[in-house]
This record gives sequence, structure tokens and C-alpha cells, in this order.
Amino acid sequence: KSKMDVESPEREGRYSIEEDQVMSSPENKEYLYENEEDEDDMELRQKLLDAKIARKRAEEDAKLLSNRIQLLQLEEQKAMKKIDETKKRAKEIMDLRARNDELQRKRDEVRILQQFVENE
Repeated sequence: KSKMDVESPEREGRYSIEEDQVMSSPENKEYLYENEEDEDDMELRQKLLDAKIARKRAEEDAKLLSNRIQLLQLEEQKAMKKIDETKKRAKEIMDLRARNDELQRKRDEVRILQQFVENE
């Protein structure tokens, strides 16, 4: 072990005093500052990427929901059409039943009148 080697609490192992001078030089401090900026840039880029992914996911979800709403509206229109057709058919049946009842009533009247005439 040489006299130039010292223990550094920041690093495991040893480095020389020359290395310590290099590490504390103004150029190295600028480099360390740039590395911090790079890390900040990377963090910012990751946040931007995450936001972009979240936005795309939200847009896809919105599109899926829009398609689902459109499908449900079409199903509602079909159901309303069937309901209207059923109501129309029910009205036709009721009208037909009323007409048949009226015809039956008239027939009964005619039969009663015929029986009355025959009995006299």
C-alpha cells in the first residue's frame, strides 16, 4: 500500500490523492453537474413518456367507450323498433277482436230477431 492511497468514505476501496484532485477539479464538478442534468433530463423524459403512454391509453379507452355507446344506441333503436312493431301488432289484434265482437253481436241480434219473428 502506497502513501498516496487513502480511504474514501464515498467509495468502496481506495484511490490516490491524484484521483482526489481530479475528482474535485472544476472540470469534474462541471461534469458532475452535467450528469445531474442528464439524470434530470432522463427523469423528465421518462415522465413525458409515461404521460404520453397514459394519454394514448386514455384515448384508446375513450374510443372503446365511444364505440360501446354507439353499439348500445343501435341496440336501443332495434329494441324500440321491436316495441313499436309489437304495439302496432297488439293494436291490430285488439281492433280485429273488437270488429269480430261487433260482428258476433250483430249476428246474435239477427238470430234473436229471426227467433222472435218465427215465434210470432
